[in-house]
Amino acid sequence: MECTSLTVVEIPAGEVGTSGFYSCDSLKQVVLGEDVKKVYYEAFGKCRSLAEVHFYGSPTMETKVFEASSAISNVYCHTTTPPSAGWGSFDNQVYMNATLHIPAGSADTYANAYIWQNFWFVEEDATAIHTVNADKGWYSIEGQSIHAPGASVFTLDGRPVKQDTPLPPAVYIIVRGNEAVKVALK
Repeated sequence: MECTSLTVVEIPAGEVGTSGFYSCDSLKQVVLGEDVKKVYYEAFGKCRSLAEVHFYGSPTMETKVFEASSAISNVYCHTTTPPSAGWGSFDNQVYMNATLHIPAGSADTYANAYIWQNFWFVEEDATAIHTVNADKGWYSIEGQSIHAPGASVFTLDGRPVKQDTPLPPAVYIIVRGNEAVKVALK
């Protein structure tokens, strides 16, 4: 899959398949919602511009989920229960250079959790709530509907879909000018 303009991926629920976003060089941010259950092998591998990852739940991650995505500088875990992570989930450069942001009071839990204990820089945040994509307020998802004024919405195979109407569970691409965001509806 050629991925040249997708900068943000927000997945509220479900699973992220093997190599689903592999080599998506323009991707800068990944947001995994609280209802994401599993992230498969190399789902976000070789995403060379990926700088920020948010976990709002505790999905199970297979091995090498973020392999060769060594530009990650911030990982936000918004729950006190660390996601279950497989061997090599992140590159060594990420463990040594990125900051792991966790909820206040959960340092011991993360320090004893496989993979998460490898992060050299850990910050306990006063709140687990962070503003994500505050500058990207040009679209919203309400239930099974996508609302994106001035943008177009497509299925993964490029078929346009109508906004503000209930859509079936699937992954959709929202395009506005030179920006594109991939979202998954449960």
